[in-house]
Amino acid sequence: MSNISLPFAYQSFPADERGVIRARTDNQLRLIDIPREIVKEVIDEHFGKLVFSGIYLLLNHTKKKIYVGQASDMRDRIIQHNKDEKSLKDWQQVILLTDGRPSMFSDLSDESVRLALETYVNSLFQEYGNYKTSTRSTRKMDISFTQSHFAEKYKKELAFVLFNFGLIKQMPIILEDFESVLKFDELLKKLRTKFKNIETSKKSIKKIDGKVVEIRPTAFRSDKGSKKKQGWQVTVRGSFKRLVEGTDTGYFIYARGDGLVFTFKELKNLIGDRTKYDTTDLYFKFTPEGVVTLYIAGSEEPVDVTKYILPSLQ
Repeated sequence: MSNISLPFAYQSFPADERGVIRARTDNQLRLIDIPREIVKEVIDEHFGKLVFSGIYLLLNHTKKKIYVGQASDMRDRIIQHNKDEKSLKDWQQVILLTDGRPSMFSDLSDESVRLALETYVNSLFQEYGNYKTSTRSTRKMDISFTQSHFAEKYKKELAFVLFNFGLIKQMPIILEDFESVLKFDELLKKLRTKFKNIETSKKSIKKIDGKVVEIRPTAFRSDKGSKKKQGWQVTVRGSFKRLVEGTDTGYFIYARGDGLVFTFKELKNLIGDRTKYDTTDLYFKFTPEGVVTLYIAGSEEPVDVTKYILPSLQ
């Protein structure tokens, strides 16, 4: 297997007795989710006497609206919003996003970087959000090459966290160094070490042992084909979703790395109650040690799916 992995891992801790949730990546970004009625208490406890800069989200679950903002001092800004009786008065929950460092050491202390990220997060909600954004700010600032570099660095991580926290439906970021797609002939050889009867047609696998097959990615690269990088996202929806939910026995093949194969029943068990949604996004993380981890949109914990790897060719 290639020495490739996703750039981030995600960890979300269960809500405490007050309903506060903390989450983080293994890189820089930190998230804290606070109910409005205890927001001052929790912010004072979390920040202490230090000032933190970052991006924040005010959620109204009743109206399915979200306000995206940025602040050099998150404590002052959120407490101000909590007292505001004229605008944004109906929010019920706040999500704070920081890089875990006080403002004096933080990349997010730069207002131009924060404004770029505020605009980007708004665009994510406009295109992929489970909530409708109600942000009114249209302020823009000139941004230098260095500031742009920091903003781009955080964009990927922000999208990753928002997706894993269930706030956006899809991970839109195209990441570098994707696990390469298996060539059709190589995949076929691997499958033949495991299955007796494989029905093919025009470089496509139709059935395995008489059972229906679903493959992602759907197109295979050849030696002379395009070298365009492809995403590692798999979306379970439409006919694919019906196969996973149905009674038919068949197989899902993930044609990257050494390749993975699941029965539809195994995939349904892994997805769990997420199958009730119209779409479910899956992401596979490959590690240098040969471990494959499955991240499921909306689920807190990743799943080790290494046992589903196809046998290696001798």
